[in-house]
Amino acid sequence: MLTRPAIVFTMNQSTEQTPKYTGNVLLPLSILLMCGVFYTQTLDFPELEDVGPEVVPYLWMIIIVVFCIFLVFQAVRKSGDPDPEPGQLRTLFIYVAFIIFYLLVIESAGYFLSTFIFLVVSMLYLGFRKRLAIVATSLSWIVFSYTIFYKLLYIPLPVGPFLSPWIE
Repeated sequence: MLTRPAIVFTMNQSTEQTPKYTGNVLLPLSILLMCGVFYTQTLDFPELEDVGPEVVPYLWMIIIVVFCIFLVFQAVRKSGDPDPEPGQLRTLFIYVAFIIFYLLVIESAGYFLSTFIFLVVSMLYLGFRKRLAIVATSLSWIVFSYTIFYKLLYIPLPVGPFLSPWIE
């Protein structure tokens, strides 16, 4: 009688795996490392005014650092979701290739058009199927970036030949 519960206990112990949080720690730490690299690049920006070209990257970095530190503490305490099961690397490589293609096309097609297409295709590829939400989100980002970056902050974004008659 005593051996049977011991066998059941050992079988349950060996078949159940404890949730892993390695990815939940490594991803925010890698993003923090990239923020450090980007910060060092902003040190070479010219100092033109009190609010120079480095302000926007600094604001983004502050937000990213706060969220990454939160994610690291959440993973260390194991209070968040555990790492998902490994997926297909093919999906990752296709998406990385798409991002590289998007970055190469921005200059010739223009930021607004290429970003709209990138956002729509990305959401569809990653499994989001609500078309109205996809279009609304993409258009909202285009209007936001046009208003804030192009009009308010006077950041010259590539317009491209398709939208140049209406924007410039």
